[in-house]
Amino acid sequence: MAKFIIYTYQFAPLQNVTSPSLFENTENVLPVQERMEKKQIIFQQVFSLPPEKIFSKGLKKYDARILFDQDDIVVLRLANSKKMVLEESFQIKEHQYDPSCIVIIDNRKDLQQIAIEEDHKAFSDTNVVKSILESSFRKFLKPYGLTITIQREYQKSEFWRIVRSHQDKITMVRFHFAYPNLPRLRESVKEVFSEANKLTNSKHSSFELKAADGESLELDSTNNTLSAIVECSAESGEVIDIKARGFKSFIKTGTTVRSFECDDLEAHLSSDLINSALDKIVSLFKR
Repeated sequence: MAKFIIYTYQFAPLQNVTSPSLFENTENVLPVQERMEKKQIIFQQVFSLPPEKIFSKGLKKYDARILFDQDDIVVLRLANSKKMVLEESFQIKEHQYDPSCIVIIDNRKDLQQIAIEEDHKAFSDTNVVKSILESSFRKFLKPYGLTITIQREYQKSEFWRIVRSHQDKITMVRFHFAYPNLPRLRESVKEVFSEANKLTNSKHSSFELKAADGESLELDSTNNTLSAIVECSAESGEVIDIKARGFKSFIKTGTTVRSFECDDLEAHLSSDLINSALDKIVSLFKR
């Protein structure tokens, strides 16, 4: 049974990309508003490239094979070239092998999620894969005046567990939001940060709830506004900083993960029933 960790990705426009560049073609750069409206359409084009040309980080390139590409859902295998030293017939020999993990990218309209298989034989952590994806996609998007941020989702209940554990001791809570463009987030929360970020070209905003000296914050899960902000933070992978009396450093959310398990995914993908494979992938994310 394979375990997949869920991530969310969001886009932001780049500034100063209309200047001529010796190395980049900027003729495809659209006005900021149009860029953001077409962000997912532009992003989907990366998968029309040969897979072996897409993925790299620093000087290292990663081989890949696309297993499924239908209705803006892409499933691929990402390989990590490794070397192993073994002794054979009293001689030390070096062998190369290429373990891989599955990556599912759900780029359907208004979604934007990635599921990365947790396979320690291929990569030590799914965050390593996330970093490779982010680096690769940023290189592709840059000539179009866009950048991308990929963050691991966590469970919204984590924040409320911390609150209960430090009842009447929390003096400050700090929320962070990247350039918000994820339509499935609560619209009321998203609009506040989206408008401010657009006006100021800020790629990341924060705000605090702070109690007066000697007092503590009243944090209640029945507070709809606060609950919506916490939910948005968890779904976008934005860590919440919490200050409690008796602790010198911040208590931070983001230690939990959102995940699902799946058996024989490739068997579903290799079947002739395209709709069956698509339904299977969609159902995994809905879990």
